[in-house]
Amino acid sequence: MMGGIKTWLELQELTGVEITSGKDGIAGVNACSLELKQNKVQIRSQKASLKHIAHFAKQFKPGPVALCLSGKNILVRKTEKTIAIDRQLISTLWPNIKYEDFYFQLVSAESESWISMIRRTEADLWTEALALQGFPVISISLGKDAAFMLDDADKQQVESVLLPAYSAALTALLGIDNELVNDAEVKNSRDRVLARLKVQKIGLIIAVACFMVLAANFFFYQHYSGEVDRLSKERNLSAERVGAYQDMEKDIMKKQALLRSVGWTGGYPMAYLTDQLVACKPKDILLTALCINPVKEDSGIAGKKEVMQANTLLIEGFCDQAGTLNNWVGEIRSKTWVKSCSVAAYDLSRDTGKGKFSVTITLLDYEG
Repeated sequence: MMGGIKTWLELQELTGVEITSGKDGIAGVNACSLELKQNKVQIRSQKASLKHIAHFAKQFKPGPVALCLSGKNILVRKTEKTIAIDRQLISTLWPNIKYEDFYFQLVSAESESWISMIRRTEADLWTEALALQGFPVISISLGKDAAFMLDDADKQQVESVLLPAYSAALTALLGIDNELVNDAEVKNSRDRVLARLKVQKIGLIIAVACFMVLAANFFFYQHYSGEVDRLSKERNLSAERVGAYQDMEKDIMKKQALLRSVGWTGGYPMAYLTDQLVACKPKDILLTALCINPVKEDSGIAGKKEVMQANTLLIEGFCDQAGTLNNWVGEIRSKTWVKSCSVAAYDLSRDTGKGKFSVTITLLDYEG
């Protein structure tokens, strides 16, 4: 992916423009737009015999261009095979000219070379005119003869009149600097344009990335906001249910307490308990009453009310000997179903010699 982004940041599209100068200015403008796609060069658009730069600007999309200058203002000299242009070589070919006032281009074949030149002031007029129309110049080539370096496959793709424009765009797009004007100012202009183009593409990548982040953030916000609302509703509903269950539990506990207080929650088989008590009773003890869950008066704020004593037995009777009664109480306490047993009252009559007692037995909790 990074390799694809790096390739995309490089120059992918370029238009070659050939401006032919005549006696009265521009004699014609030919243009060919190329696109580098999947390591293949494709022609996007081509126009020949345009009248002027403004006419060209209406036919093509603004962007960097490779400029090819031809016509009467271009001077070309043939020389022996050379690999570089210097002051001495130029002074030999064109004596009495000022080296700094011209752009030079070197095109070499197997055994010979061609050196083309044009005045800087004349070339700069065309580059400035193109820049004003939104077409910054990133390279300059001189003369129609520069197109002879193209192979037959390239020449078959375009009309012969468009070959110089096609050649200028192709060499600049592929970075073949040895077929272009080798000038520091032109290279600096090229670097500035390409750097500006790269910054624009990086800005586009950042903008797209920010948009994707914002879109993802919006999506997640919407999704989780809905989830929060749903969970909040469920929490409120659960809280209401918990409150209802707590109220129900309190009500049940009150009813259980009420049932316990009235002795309706089950308990021991009273016939069995009565049989156990009578079986262990000494013969000297006479029973007069056995009350299960006796009622007593409870004084409260609301007034007196009768309350049943759950799990309680009240035994009354006569016993002449206190020791005999205490032994029976001890026997009752040893029962597994007895929580407590105590003598509530014992009165010995001086006249008859008989003792009247009252014993209270509390049973262990049991629901059978």
